[in-house]
Amino acid sequence: MKSPCGLSKVKVIGKSEFPEEVTKHAVRELFITTAFNPEFGQQNKKIKKWGENLRVYIKNTEHVELIAEFERVSTEINALSSDITIERVVDEQQANFIIFLSSHHEYAKYRPNVKQYLDGNWGFFWTNRNRNSEIVKGNMHVDVIRCEDINCQKHLLREELTQALGMMNDSRKHKNSIFYSQWTCQPSYCELDKEVIKLFLSSEIKAGMNLSEVKQVLEWD
Repeated sequence: MKSPCGLSKVKVIGKSEFPEEVTKHAVRELFITTAFNPEFGQQNKKIKKWGENLRVYIKNTEHVELIAEFERVSTEINALSSDITIERVVDEQQANFIIFLSSHHEYAKYRPNVKQYLDGNWGFFWTNRNRNSEIVKGNMHVDVIRCEDINCQKHLLREELTQALGMMNDSRKHKNSIFYSQWTCQPSYCELDKEVIKLFLSSEIKAGMNLSEVKQVLEWD
């Protein structure tokens, strides 16, 4: 049996076209898992999503390979999104999202309230939301000291940036997925990831929606 991250013929399901192995059930299951169950913090059962474009400032600019990876990942996300875009800014004062490529000690100085989570995590993100569940600002961290493998660093950057868009939880299924909960250095999105990201970043999905509202707008049975 092929992985749900495989690619074959295309069939129409509702308003979208999915590669055949990427079933409606798989997309629906991963969407609900990632969008409605935050990995850390309060379990708010509503869509958390950016209400404006991400303006990203990167600290520690000496890490040129990771900066190139950020450009690659943001280009992929922008191609999948019909809602928001990600752009890099060179002035930190203009940013609403900051990326740290550093030790966890350096990141903890900036975000001391998450220090308790950092000992066991080489990648991490944090977002702030308004009353409407719109994400208004955030930051993320890739630990380039404890994680020495550049491919694993790239994976962490891709994973944390993707989850900071609002798909905040990991999944125990789909080993080729960027959302897989176990340690991996998966370097790219699988087809299932792409469909879930495309769906989440569509104009149909709004911040503050509950699961019933999502099912209604997407015409899920």
